[in-house]
Amino acid sequence: MTDRRCYEQATAMGLPAYYRGFVSSKIQTINKDLVPQRFRQSYPITNLRGDILFSNYKSIFTGGGGKFPSNIPIYSFDGRDVMADPFWSVCMCVCV
Repeated sequence: MTDRRCYEQATAMGLPAYYRGFVSSKIQTINKDLVPQRFRQSYPITNLRGDILFSNYKSIFTGGGGKFPSNIPIYSFDGRDVMADPFWSVCMCVCV
C-alpha cells in the first residue's frame, strides 16, 4: 500500500513512478529487500532536488543510525520541506 501511494503521488506531480516507500513490513525489510543488491553501492541517495543525503544505499546501514545531514531538506512530492512545513507536522511516510 505504501509503494502504491508513493506511485500515485509521484505521478500526480509529473515525476517518474519509480519511488518506493521506505518502510519495513512482514514481506519487505529495508536493508535487504527495498533496493536490489547491484544498486546498493552504485548510486547516491538524494532528496527530490538532487542534494545528496547518503553516498549510496548501503551507507545508510553502516552503524551510524541512518542520520542524514540536517541542513539538507527532505521534500514531499509537491515540493514541501517535510521537516519545516506545518502541513507535515506528523510525518507519515518517506518515499525514496
